[in-house]
Amino acid sequence: MKYLSSAILSTVGVVAVSFSTGAANAASFSYGDLIISTGALSGAASINFANGTGWSGNYNLVNGSVVNQYANPLGNVGPYSATEPTGASIPGLNSGSATYTFSAPVSSFAFLWGSIDPGNSITINYNDAPSDTITGALIASQLGLTADGSWTSPTSNAVLTFADDALDKAITSITFQSSTIAFEVAPVPVPVPAIVPGIALAAAFFGGKAIKRNKKASDSVA
Repeated sequence: MKYLSSAILSTVGVVAVSFSTGAANAASFSYGDLIISTGALSGAASINFANGTGWSGNYNLVNGSVVNQYANPLGNVGPYSATEPTGASIPGLNSGSATYTFSAPVSSFAFLWGSIDPGNSITINYNDAPSDTITGALIASQLGLTADGSWTSPTSNAVLTFADDALDKAITSITFQSSTIAFEVAPVPVPVPAIVPGIALAAAFFGGKAIKRNKKASDSVA
């Protein structure tokens, strides 16, 4: 649930840390076929929030904040997505799940997850494996964030990267759902002061996962 007042929220930049910084507040964890990390990995695909291209289902592209409807993610300027719970009766808004499909499969993508709620969930769909579904509660517990729906706390609004652990361009689409008002996602803020390109380190990190996956596959064949 979003607790909004009618006061205007001043724009505050969100500081994100990429894989290569080695900073103490960078975090990542493995889940299914994914590596999920705070910060934006250089080269990660982006989501189109400017218009409906790529979107399907009950999506809403909005601006600003409206009391008890949606809250602009901390640090965001411009349009973003607000997914409302199934059955919610909010004038002018769709309710239910929303899906974003990439124009071509990608290895990773990044976005700003606003006012993280335990009931927010994201499903990553692949062209070569079963889908993975991650909740706001899990994200918060694994990455040191807070799933309390706050639209003003830096620990409840975070830039995240979701990457296929084999980096083999297998991610085709993302489905957003929420049991509470609402699930807000926005573009990665530009510029993001603490980001340093991390391709070399990320390649080594994910490459190890790929080797592990391939070894498991060869072992099972043997």
